[in-house]
Amino acid sequence: MVKDTKTDDSEDTNGPRNKEKSNANSKEKESITENKNLNSQPVADEKAKSSDEHTAARNKITDSWPTEDEKIKLESDTESLKVDILSSDESVAKKVSDSFQNEENSRYYIDDVVNKGGYGKFQKLLTFLAGLGWFADAFEIVILSYLGDFLACEWTIYRWENATLTSMVFMGMMVGSPSFGVIADIYGRKISLGLSALLLFSFGAGSTLSPNIETLIIVRGLMGISLGGVAQGVTLCCEYYPAADRGIAGFYLTYYWATGTMLLILGTWGMMKTVNNWRWLLFGASLPALTVFLAYKWYPESARYYLVSQQHEKAVKQLEQLARLNNIEMPKGDLKLPEEEARGRIWDLFKPELRVSTLLMWYLWFAIAFTYYAFALIAPIIIKNGKLRVTKEQASKTFNFNHTSSFLESKIPCREFTQMDYIDLLWTSAAEFPGLLVFTFLIKFLNRKTLLWGSCLLTTLATFLLLVDTNHRIVSNLLLFFGRANLIALYQLLFIMTTEAFPTTLRAIALGSGSGLSNFGGAVVPFAAQFLVISEPVTTVCIIGFVIFLAAVFAFLLPQETKDINLKETSKDYIKPQ
Repeated sequence: MVKDTKTDDSEDTNGPRNKEKSNANSKEKESITENKNLNSQPVADEKAKSSDEHTAARNKITDSWPTEDEKIKLESDTESLKVDILSSDESVAKKVSDSFQNEENSRYYIDDVVNKGGYGKFQKLLTFLAGLGWFADAFEIVILSYLGDFLACEWTIYRWENATLTSMVFMGMMVGSPSFGVIADIYGRKISLGLSALLLFSFGAGSTLSPNIETLIIVRGLMGISLGGVAQGVTLCCEYYPAADRGIAGFYLTYYWATGTMLLILGTWGMMKTVNNWRWLLFGASLPALTVFLAYKWYPESARYYLVSQQHEKAVKQLEQLARLNNIEMPKGDLKLPEEEARGRIWDLFKPELRVSTLLMWYLWFAIAFTYYAFALIAPIIIKNGKLRVTKEQASKTFNFNHTSSFLESKIPCREFTQMDYIDLLWTSAAEFPGLLVFTFLIKFLNRKTLLWGSCLLTTLATFLLLVDTNHRIVSNLLLFFGRANLIALYQLLFIMTTEAFPTTLRAIALGSGSGLSNFGGAVVPFAAQFLVISEPVTTVCIIGFVIFLAAVFAFLLPQETKDINLKETSKDYIKPQ
């Protein structure tokens, strides 16, 4: 019992403790729960707040969405903004374009000055100076037609030696013409012309000291080389002639050549009647070259040469001199510079843009010169016999040739020229003036190509009409007169067209190489035609006719018309933009 009582007492005693402990645990749990509730309350509040903010933001975005009217207005405003931007871009582009345009307008070209000045005082003075060169050319070329007759009175001269003397001069020109063309393109037209004049006088006057025919042939050949540079006077002139007047002005130069031939004949007539010495005659023929050299300082350099050689200030100075003499004002702004390009290289004539013109022009140079000198060769037969179709005996008598030996191996007899001989030379030379006058008029109205191929065809017709066996001397003489007048004009037309068809960087070498081939035509005539004209005059005329007919075809095929065009500075100017 005691044990149980203890147990019960123990339980009774522990009961309140356990109850208190239980209550304490309960309070602790409640405290923890309350703490949890207190801790979770801010989180819940934050979540609620965040949810409210999202809802408010969503409502705000939703409220900010445009209505249909607002959308239309917004699109309209956007388009308006795009237009404003495009307008702004166009304005900027226009300003840039105007800037470039103003910059371009502030530049001027050589042709602007040259064409504005027209054919004025500057061009007239230049034509006169270049004309002095043509006097020199005429004197040294024409004297070849009767020099052998004068030499025969001092030396024993065979016809082959006389033919060689003539051919050596032309062969020298064939070398000198392109050589001085290269010099003119690289170092300047003025230097080329001055050097040519100095050498021409030196060898021309020096040939008077020749002790024999062999020495004379060599010295005259060297004279021919120097004579090849005279043609650069045409290059210089044409580069200063205005486009509208270039054709007519170019023919003015040929009047100097034609006048020079007549002055030489008159001078020869007077000198051989008084002094009767071929050495003084040759010295007198060399004086025009000395005049050209002494007038060197008055020759202007080509402004176009200065331009393509990148000598800008010198080009402007030359143009200012032109403007001052022609009494015009220089354009505002700066002279436009072309792209730099190599000058004076003959192989550049075969660039794709120039190749066809080069080949066709080269044949034209040869053909027209060949025909011109061939006409000069057959002229004595027609003048003395009244027609071309004569017997071999009649033709031989014309050239004072007997059949004891071949023609070229026969001697030239010494004979004194009569008054009638000089008159015949004068009127045949005067025949060149009508052709020049007609062409000077026609070149103003007809295209260059039309005038060239048309005149070649007319010359072909006149050549073959010489074969007509007529007893009317006047008919044959008129045909000869027409042919020679036409050919000298064609020759000058070719000079003009060549300067127009090629750029400044290659103009002198183009003219020089073409002139060289024309001299080749002159060189082969004494050998190829002089014998034939005695034995086979009909065959000779057929050859001449075929050569000039082919020239008409080639003239028709030329790729460009050059009338009234501004001269190009570089070969790139001929390339058409893609």
